[in-house]
Amino acid sequence: MKRILIGTLLLYSTVANATQSSVICKTDTGDYIDIVSKGEQTNDVLVQVNGGKFYDGHSMLMNNMLIVTVDFIEGGMMLNMDLSGKGDMLMALKDKNARYSLHCNFRK
Repeated sequence: MKRILIGTLLLYSTVANATQSSVICKTDTGDYIDIVSKGEQTNDVLVQVNGGKFYDGHSMLMNNMLIVTVDFIEGGMMLNMDLSGKGDMLMALKDKNARYSLHCNFRK
């Protein structure tokens, strides 16, 4: 009985995650940025750089431009891309700043 319940819970969590949208982006330096929505009805996202730690972020769609922001302790990251998948990423850490070109693909 416990195995059936655990299997059902695992199946339910997989189905729940299937409604989340995500975007995978590649920078002009070859780095990968993965953006995953936390749910259908929220603007909260998780952002992962090169398969590392997930960071909490926020997204906003203005006209045809998707904007994603992530706050770091001493800086932050802002990605903006149009719906065709082209965009830019600005990153600031302490006293260093960088700008990257992005090419993104939307996944469902």
